[in-house]
Amino acid sequence: MLHIKMRSFLITIFRQKMSRLQHKSGRKSNYVRSFSNSEYWKEVRQKIIARDRKCVVCGSQLYLEVHHKKYIKNGVSIVGKELDHLDCLELLCSECHKQKHKKNNYGKRI
Repeated sequence: MLHIKMRSFLITIFRQKMSRLQHKSGRKSNYVRSFSNSEYWKEVRQKIIARDRKCVVCGSQLYLEVHHKKYIKNGVSIVGKELDHLDCLELLCSECHKQKHKKNNYGKRI
């Protein structure tokens, strides 16, 4: 019985640590990994690149990433419907994207 409890405890600790690892700065979240290679997201990304052409903050043309300015519009989630809401997206270089997320924690400055 003790062996089973110890095994269960160790599995719980391992899962907690792995969960934290996935969300460390610089690691892609499960959410990002789930769609970043999809054909739909590639189309969204190409449209945003064609529109903005460079980082909207610093003007860099290297390491460009699409940033959701907001995930909810008129009380409805735009996730999975980004092509209908391109105005809620912007193009940022990886450094500016990182800085935006540092400054913004669900709409609050931290």
